[in-house]
Amino acid sequence: MAVIWSPGINEDFPHDETLQYLLILCSKVALNTLVLSFWRHSILRSLLGLCSVSMYVADMLLVSAVTGAWLFKEHLPTSTSMCFILAHGSAVYALLPLPILIAGALDYASYPYLDVNSSSQRRAVSYCIVVVLMWTLACSYTYNYTDTQPMEIYKDNARALVCRVHGSSVVFQFSMQLSIAVVLILLLTLGFALNWMPYLLMCLACALVGFVVPAYASVNLLWMACANSVLVGIAFWCRSDGSGPLGKFPDDTCLWNIYWHLSKGTSPTVDAKLTTRLYIIVHKPAMTFREI
Repeated sequence: MAVIWSPGINEDFPHDETLQYLLILCSKVALNTLVLSFWRHSILRSLLGLCSVSMYVADMLLVSAVTGAWLFKEHLPTSTSMCFILAHGSAVYALLPLPILIAGALDYASYPYLDVNSSSQRRAVSYCIVVVLMWTLACSYTYNYTDTQPMEIYKDNARALVCRVHGSSVVFQFSMQLSIAVVLILLLTLGFALNWMPYLLMCLACALVGFVVPAYASVNLLWMACANSVLVGIAFWCRSDGSGPLGKFPDDTCLWNIYWHLSKGTSPTVDAKLTTRLYIIVHKPAMTFREI
């Protein structure tokens, strides 16, 4: 439940919570901007990356909508407008993670050599179509089936106005299962763990204390970047024979290249350098030979 009006010092003038939601959403946009700053090189070269950009735009629109509701609260019924925004926003964000993960996995399964330099314009157009389709279906579904009516609740003889919002069980389960997996195979996923364990531990802590985060806050670019790293790592590990250690992968947070040596049973020493030279000669004969 999202509290729209809460009891103030004077019961005749309840406290408007709109500004708090605006601060939460602005904090999310600031976090998304930070994630974009280190994901900017390859974010437009994958379906998950393009979904993240669209989510960033959607977050900006959500902030604009809440800002409008707060600025014009003297002329608009704040309870109705805020409940409409938060209910629809949380419902849409709750629906998107599962299809995004499935589509992202299929994208990397068919990605040529997992190299962003091999991404074609036709592939980029198909990404745009898929992203628009997912947002359209999610918005259409929530428009028809989301309850946006504010409700009154009473606690300790105090009246509060609330509306129903949705959490994302997919983000919750993804974070919990991934935390367990990383702990179990920490040595093999050391590079991933160093980057993403703080985020996963934060999600785990929220779950342990029973803190439920609405979908419009939990489905963010930090989760998208984490999911992207997982899918790229799995795809690279399964297709290391075809991708090799030299490709530019669609992930700017984890250096998955070093795991090519692990999958071959080698180490990045003299043997690894010889293996890399052989890979250049056999798999990329058109390239000019150079020492590595």
